[in-house]
Amino acid sequence: MAEWITLDTHHGPVRAWQALPEGTARGGLVVVQEIFGANPHIRSVAERFAAEGYAVLAPSFFDLLDGPDADPDALPYDAEGVKQGLERVGALGMERALEVVRAAATRLAPQGKVGTVGYCWGGTVAM
Repeated sequence: MAEWITLDTHHGPVRAWQALPEGTARGGLVVVQEIFGANPHIRSVAERFAAEGYAVLAPSFFDLLDGPDADPDALPYDAEGVKQGLERVGALGMERALEVVRAAATRLAPQGKVGTVGYCWGGTVAM
């Protein structure tokens, strides 16, 4: 099962794509987006990890900039998308990004050990 949920952070609400395994979770996993957002690709990554038995949250980090009603699919995989994505991660900053990861990890803690994995900019945040 996968759906949008809301995480409360010190900086405001953030949607997160929640993908849950069938049965008992092996643990939790925070999937950190690329500079393009919590788009269909990142949501599918979350769902694949859930199929392997993990409870997964993929936060929409840019909600802190654009609001919770913004389109998480808005940035295309092209030069303009890269430009806009880099501007957004710069505006977001590492401190707020890490707070979102903390909020997601806290939400997943009842599932057992929690890890992080990230792609593109998300790899830096996850590390």
